[in-house]
Amino acid sequence: SIGLLSYTFLTSTGKEDIVVPMLDYESVGGGWEKMLPSSLSDWDKNLETRVQWSPFCNEAELLHQFSVMKDHGTQIFIYNFWEDDQGQLELEFDADPHDIQIRGVNRDEKNIQMAKQFSNSRHFLTYRHSLRSYASILYFRLPPRFRIILRGKYVEHHNIVNDMMFSEKIKYRPQPDADGISKETNMVADVTIGFVKDAKYHIDVQGFNPIQGRGVISDQISLL
Repeated sequence: SIGLLSYTFLTSTGKEDIVVPMLDYESVGGGWEKMLPSSLSDWDKNLETRVQWSPFCNEAELLHQFSVMKDHGTQIFIYNFWEDDQGQLELEFDADPHDIQIRGVNRDEKNIQMAKQFSNSRHFLTYRHSLRSYASILYFRLPPRFRIILRGKYVEHHNIVNDMMFSEKIKYRPQPDADGISKETNMVADVTIGFVKDAKYHIDVQGFNPIQGRGVISDQISLL
């Protein structure tokens, strides 16, 4: 399947809802056959939209991307970036040739420098502006044969539990609702809590905020 998610497309065509034009194919005998959603005219319209608002010029270029992935996988192409008032792209590509970073309020140069000094806090200090850092801690465990490749380089998985000191495993159960009755009586999870090893050098307050649904169910703060 090939999909297009484009803010420029939505605003330029006056769409009020999020519309994602899709093209579905089925691998048959070493080639690709169209899987029509309803009619051939709808398919042709989606293809025309996909070509007009994407970096690919025709259907052949789109189909070529399947050969790059071999048996399975997902490719994400990011293009047509916006510029800020200073004429700079909203995303930063030059700071690290194997990363995509953001500019603006989430990018703190002080945190970037501290991340080089305090290795145990590197992901905590960089995940807000670095896609590579964020992707490395996104999953607690990676499924077999699952890999994330960012700008041609594998993302190394990182378990944030390894950054903790005074860690402890506890069982977490949802707290009762406002009526005093738990809606999830059988729900329980084994979780690990702890403190970041280097946090005392750059964080004044640490604590735990377990979230259930839309509300904070407990709050324990420790001053370091």
